[in-house]
Amino acid sequence: MRSPRQLRLLYLLWVVSAPGGAQTVNVKPLQVFDLSAAVRTRTGREDFTIRHAAQNGARWFTVVSFQPSGDSMIVSGSPESGVQFSDYIHTPADRVAVDSKGLVHVRRRGSTRGETEIQIMSPNLKPVLVQALGGTNLEPVTSGSDLFWRGGTTMFAAYPSAARLEARYAGSSPIDNKTEPYLFFGLQPDMGPRQWMLLGDFSETITLVDQDGALLATSAAPLDEAYRAAGLLPVPAHSDRGSEITRIGWAAVSHSYLYVCLSSRPVSLPAYIAVIEPLKGRLVRVLAAELPTVPRRVSSDNPKGFIYPIAGAVDERLVVVDGGAGLLAVYPIE
Repeated sequence: MRSPRQLRLLYLLWVVSAPGGAQTVNVKPLQVFDLSAAVRTRTGREDFTIRHAAQNGARWFTVVSFQPSGDSMIVSGSPESGVQFSDYIHTPADRVAVDSKGLVHVRRRGSTRGETEIQIMSPNLKPVLVQALGGTNLEPVTSGSDLFWRGGTTMFAAYPSAARLEARYAGSSPIDNKTEPYLFFGLQPDMGPRQWMLLGDFSETITLVDQDGALLATSAAPLDEAYRAAGLLPVPAHSDRGSEITRIGWAAVSHSYLYVCLSSRPVSLPAYIAVIEPLKGRLVRVLAAELPTVPRRVSSDNPKGFIYPIAGAVDERLVVVDGGAGLLAVYPIE
């Protein structure tokens, strides 16, 4: 196996300038992991789906869901360490996050008591305990080195405190005035206190508020510019809530940047990911991520069989996952 340095030299990163706008940066995978093959070898089973992905440092995490048994498993890895597996979690699970201590947090499903159960694992994927938090379907929110679990305007600190945080951003905050679904993120600027960011699914509006709910800034995510920089012309029109179609394939944050995977792109092209400075609503660059191929994806529209960039996550590196094909690709982001 080549060293990370050799991989970086082998898989070159080159830049193509978009006329009059941001640059498009072409990136090739540092490594591609066949998750389906790894899980089959480990378990001898075929009845599974690869679900949510997370990234922490140089390490990625995915949730594997087995049906009809309802068992789950966490699969983790990095270009340096290869693939690692947890033991079975004997309940359905569908979200994974990692805190600053390397503890792995897994959202379990099936509770009937109005709670969300979080399975805590050690960095080597061994069980620590199960944490029950009030509220259903809580979502993980990472902000700097901190991890929270959020439901509406209620936020819980992650293990070990499990404290219900004062929802100081509630009340008259823009968070309560949204008329469309939105994605919610935490930002921890290099200088200054924590901020919360909302990204409207259809309006593509970026809203930043401080910890007291005060509005800091609003801007339109520059996705039109990103489509033009990627050469995806004509630029797809904005969608509305009635269409149930959004130009945001998925979104993630790393440090102070927002990453948005553009949807409405031909499946025979790379995954185009807009890198945005949210405070200014400025497009920094567009990553054109070359996608791995798999025979089951070959079609008249996709003659090479590129995977679909269905899910992704970012920290020190970018990961793109096609859960149906069972492949995960790792990319540089610098």
